[in-house]
Amino acid sequence: MKKNTFLVILFLIIKVAGSAQSDSIIRRIVLIGDGGELTNGHHPVAEAVRKTIPLNKQTTIVYLGDNIYEKGLPAPQHPFYNEAKIILNSQLAVADSAESLVYIIPGNHDWNDAHKGGLEAVIRQQKYVDDSIAKKNVKFYPERGCPGPVELPLGNDAVLVLFDSQWWLQADEKPGEGSGCSCTTKEALINKIGEIIAKNTGKLVLVASHHPLKSNGVHGGYFTLKQHIFPLTDIKKGLYIPLPVIGSLYPLLRSLGVSRQDLKNSSYKKMISKLENTAGSFPNVVFAAGHEHSLQLIKDGSHYNIVSGGGCKSTRVKKKKNGLYAADSPGFSVLEISNTNQVTVSFYTVGERIQKTYSGLLFRL
Repeated sequence: MKKNTFLVILFLIIKVAGSAQSDSIIRRIVLIGDGGELTNGHHPVAEAVRKTIPLNKQTTIVYLGDNIYEKGLPAPQHPFYNEAKIILNSQLAVADSAESLVYIIPGNHDWNDAHKGGLEAVIRQQKYVDDSIAKKNVKFYPERGCPGPVELPLGNDAVLVLFDSQWWLQADEKPGEGSGCSCTTKEALINKIGEIIAKNTGKLVLVASHHPLKSNGVHGGYFTLKQHIFPLTDIKKGLYIPLPVIGSLYPLLRSLGVSRQDLKNSSYKKMISKLENTAGSFPNVVFAAGHEHSLQLIKDGSHYNIVSGGGCKSTRVKKKKNGLYAADSPGFSVLEISNTNQVTVSFYTVGERIQKTYSGLLFRL
């Protein structure tokens, strides 16, 4: 009897071990957006990634822009320069003593908050990351303020496509004809992304930029009664100055797409339409972005959209029918591919403790 019990236990141990091995992760992509501020001299989200995620060769980390608030990396003589460097260094510290690759792309704040001088600011940040920090496993893309796209194969099962969505939206100086960029027009950029998607059928194609194609947050047009009465709280928390009637103009103008940073803006809408049409019916394409200071998973149409902009702060977000997950919390997301070809996504919130608050299967390759 004892011998039979021992054999049964041994069988179960072998079965569990075999099951764990068959579901092992062969590729992992960590997504962190909008991490451009510190909290009491620390970067809680970057530190949480180091504590919870294996930073081995299977892991790639992508910072999704707005890496330094409010206007990116200033010139060395600027009073904020040293503080800005510390903010950036704190995020890229995840690469220290790690085998993981770390990629960083720009957002609108890195382009001098989308104002004049933005091109110089984004190039300055790229050179600082690539030349001054100069870590062998860290790279800033795209280079020289170009739009991209940059195609980065991740083993045999995934490809990462990075492009600069702020280049599309930037009204002031940006690289165009004669700049030496591989794509110098919006049409060329979209066509190139389409080519990359088409030739990678059967792989996970993760198209990552700063601006999301779908959102149920602030930039997606989510406003509450609070914004109608106390609109200044969107600028600074705690600024409860009642402005009824006048305050309603604020959400109205945002809903009309006055800001280039909102999804309702005509230029932004065109970018969304072009990218969605290019991805077409390819089911293996996932779009990832930051911009919203929230965590979201949206399935709308053929593709999943991951919003992972909780790098250092949080703003309101609404759970809608197309939203599989939404959290107004600092945190990050993780895409994983198992050796059984399952593609899953998990979301982690970071507060007093680190919690995995969602995990779900997207599809099988």
